[in-house]
Amino acid sequence: MRKIIWAAPFALFLALAAPVAAQNFEAGREAYLRENYAAALQHWQPLAAAGNAAAQANLGVMYYRGHGMARNYDEAAKWYLLAAQQGHAQAQTTLGIMYYHGRGVTRDYEAALNWYQMAANQGVAFAQSRLGFIYQEGKGVAADQTAAAGWYLKAALQGVAYAQTRLADMYREGRGVTASAGEALNWYRRAAEQGNAEAETRLGDMYREGKGVARDDAQALAWYLRAAEQSNARAQIKLGFMYQDGMGVGQDYIEAYMWWSLAASQDNAIAAGAREQVAGNMTAEEIAEARQRARDWRATTAQISLVPPGAAADFEAGMAAYQSGDFSAALAKIKPLAESGHAEAQYNLGLMYVGGHGVARNDAEAAKWYGNAARQELTEAQYNLGLMYALGQGVKKNYILAHMWWTIAARQGHQGASKNREIAAAGMSRDQMAEAQKLAREWQPN
Repeated sequence: MRKIIWAAPFALFLALAAPVAAQNFEAGREAYLRENYAAALQHWQPLAAAGNAAAQANLGVMYYRGHGMARNYDEAAKWYLLAAQQGHAQAQTTLGIMYYHGRGVTRDYEAALNWYQMAANQGVAFAQSRLGFIYQEGKGVAADQTAAAGWYLKAALQGVAYAQTRLADMYREGRGVTASAGEALNWYRRAAEQGNAEAETRLGDMYREGKGVARDDAQALAWYLRAAEQSNARAQIKLGFMYQDGMGVGQDYIEAYMWWSLAASQDNAIAAGAREQVAGNMTAEEIAEARQRARDWRATTAQISLVPPGAAADFEAGMAAYQSGDFSAALAKIKPLAESGHAEAQYNLGLMYVGGHGVARNDAEAAKWYGNAARQELTEAQYNLGLMYALGQGVKKNYILAHMWWTIAARQGHQGASKNREIAAAGMSRDQMAEAQKLAREWQPN
């Protein structure tokens, strides 16, 4: 049970404002992060009208998301265009997205290509990745696998897991590059280590087939399991076959049936057929057990709890007290758990310090407890810690660390963190971005 303070704002574009406008621009940014959209608009609108590219791009964000005004893609495109024409790389990227999908503008793949190209030439990794896709698929340009591989490589070197996976596919299949199982394995591994489910599945394939690496069914099973736990249907299917055939694990029809049931629930006909076939080798009791395991897995995935069994009662009592407004009783239960290393208790103690609930408000203490939970891979704590670094709340403002924590949280599927990385990125130099990415790659949980 997690209480979240700040909803995830859409990514802002924070190129440095001119000195005379910097104070108003910064005030608008902080208002936006706190979801005070009216105040953000009040600060940014005059700057945008005066030609400030970053403020123009941020107005585009607000119209695109409907923050502080009715959603209006036409107005969003207008403000993005004004910023993009001034060379604003993130606005160029978003304008490329809008032309590609026909939002606020007539769909035009060639225009999308041109805007992505401008942003990619400025080093925007997402734009480079999109160019790779456009050249690979021949959208608005003749298909060119060599060009696709080149753009995927640029994005992959900046740590974009999607581009790393696509580049690995190209090395595996020999499209646009010389076929190389070793290079495919390398790029799949890099993406898989970021939690990309497709890369995890394909890395499992490489181990299962012995391509670029010695065949190792146990390693294949481990990578399939990581992807399957992210609800990747292809990995769940392959995991089912591993259990059915006893590859890398003892033969277990119940587990095979369970994984195929999970994949079949995503309307996968192959999984449904495999499940029906294995059912012929199972008793009614075994089938009932497999179905129960599938139900239990879905319930666990829907609400993952990091509460150690021995602390569950105290934690639940503390949360119940918190929800009833008895903050003193909540503190009495939660703080000892936090001090003993309980990640969710640490996170919730951080919330209490931010809100001044049962304790004097203390942002530095909140940041400390968020940090303790974040280092135990609690995603919401990682997200909130990144936000505190971006705002300079309880810690010294540091976009490098904000970007790092949002990158780490994004790997675990946190959508707000994925979007907010751009908040830090737009105001950072390439050297700062490289440092943030390096920190995120090298980070290890406690």
